[in-house]
Amino acid sequence: VTVTGCSSSRGDFPISAVLNDAENEWWISESGTCPDGHGREYLEFSFGAELCRVTVLAMKIPPLPYGPLSVRDFHLEVIDPMQSTTPTLMTLDSREMQEFVLFPPLECRKLRLVCTRNAAAAMMSE
Repeated sequence: VTVTGCSSSRGDFPISAVLNDAENEWWISESGTCPDGHGREYLEFSFGAELCRVTVLAMKIPPLPYGPLSVRDFHLEVIDPMQSTTPTLMTLDSREMQEFVLFPPLECRKLRLVCTRNAAAAMMSE
């Protein structure tokens, strides 16, 4: 798996940082791309030339109060071959690895993780 693109980046770290184990490196989208905590910022992943079956997604985010810009709501889009998206998935306010089982599994070569609402916006709507 490689990360091959993103909608925008603030440039703190290379986007490949999303696949490493460092707890102090994150992808942060460009300033102003999520007005009021809502937007459509994404990371794009490639699985190679052959179709790959994706059955689970795992991610780690900085929890509040350290991560007000951390993703809260997101969905996955299969972009090669073109397919429909997953329903909206939601992270928890936790520093632990979070796993999302995908049923049915996704068959793809490329996949986008699309962030649609951040933790601060979710907190404001509670």
